[in-house]
Amino acid sequence: MSRFHRGYAIAALALAAIVFAVTLLAFPEWGRTYGGLLALAVVVIGGAVSFIANWREAFERRQPQSSSASSSGDHLQADAIATMGGVAAADRGVAVGGNVEGGIHVYESAVPSPALSLHQIPPPPPDFTGREAELKELLANFDKGATISGLRGMGGVGKTALALELARQIKSRYPDAQFFLDLQGTSEKPLTPREAMARVVRAYYPDKKLPDDEAEVRGLYYSVLEGKRALLLMDNAKDAAQVEPLRPPATCALVVTTRHKFTLSGLAPVDLDALPPEDARKLLLKIAPRLKTPKVSETFGVWVDEIAKLCGYLPLALRASASLLAITD
Repeated sequence: MSRFHRGYAIAALALAAIVFAVTLLAFPEWGRTYGGLLALAVVVIGGAVSFIANWREAFERRQPQSSSASSSGDHLQADAIATMGGVAAADRGVAVGGNVEGGIHVYESAVPSPALSLHQIPPPPPDFTGREAELKELLANFDKGATISGLRGMGGVGKTALALELARQIKSRYPDAQFFLDLQGTSEKPLTPREAMARVVRAYYPDKKLPDDEAEVRGLYYSVLEGKRALLLMDNAKDAAQVEPLRPPATCALVVTTRHKFTLSGLAPVDLDALPPEDARKLLLKIAPRLKTPKVSETFGVWVDEIAKLCGYLPLALRASASLLAITD
């Protein structure tokens, strides 16, 4: 109770005493019978008035706090917005933690956003060998402005390894993101275009619930890649119907590997064949250098060329054979 309201109560009690004294002096008989009740009524009324005034003051003191709480709630809401859409806000040039035109404030969230997975393409195999002519052709296509390149060939011919080497050489041109997706085109259940696009979108928004409709996901796919210098490596594609919806904006590049021949508008295909015999030999000796030592070469060295031939000069078979020879006495 404030000093003002304590005075209010004291005044009420003094007034009650005066009323009681006056009634006794002016009306002795009536005052003795009803004066006490009248004084009590004055005290009750005074107390009620004091209570109401005190409650009103307390309510008025709480008003700024409510306003402050509302402001704090607004800040928390802005935090949530900044957390949910931090990447989009940054892409649109919204300054997190600063003022936005129109008097709206965006506050940086105290909870860190999930780590973004934007650089997914692994390095090529350390024993990558040959393919100079194919790499030269692929790089020339990119230099001419091609945004979709295709590597076609039979299984085990080394499409993925070449695609990874190509990505290593050009990733500096696409610093914003590098995505790697296995489209599972040779499996019984290849990735649908929606599933493939969803994986790219979730790289930016890991916790976002995506719509079931493919067209809506495609809109998000284009939105997260718009204006980005991003490289997408889509490995093991099934057909054109699977790849066509994955075509990114013009600022990005798409590299596709497949066992099947199909065409896409703007696709610059390169067909892979088996390695030349000399490159096949180099790959064998790179994986199993012990074949070059005098002791081992007496047994296996003379057979290196024959082993490469039996492997069909295919990198996958060459790697398997060389790995076995590397540990066989």
